[in-house]
Amino acid sequence: MPDSKPIASGVVDDPANIPAPPTLGPQSTGNLLRDSVNSAMHIGAVPCGRTSLLAGIGAGAGIGFIRGISVHPVVAGSWAMGTFFAVSTASWLSCKWKIEREHELTRKAIQSLPKQLRLKNEGEKEP
Repeated sequence: MPDSKPIASGVVDDPANIPAPPTLGPQSTGNLLRDSVNSAMHIGAVPCGRTSLLAGIGAGAGIGFIRGISVHPVVAGSWAMGTFFAVSTASWLSCKWKIEREHELTRKAIQSLPKQLRLKNEGEKEP
């Protein structure tokens, strides 16, 4: 941030000076195949990646086992894979939505803090 002013005492007056949320995971190289392999190798560093995959694996295994009792294994496998993809996607989207909401609430709190401090200081100056 070469153009930004240094923040004194942790108070941010300009909303443009609010830092962006950190990006986790490997850096992009522009090569789709290499980026996909790097992301797969570092799945624990991807926000919400590990938890959503574990939820999908658990749900897919459960549904696959339950369906495997009554139908052909190929059909049970289809149900297991479908459940895995559906639960993993829903879990990942839910987790990302929660993280974005937390960042937005934090940003709003940081933006309103200087106003609250100014109002408090103005109130103290008046007898």
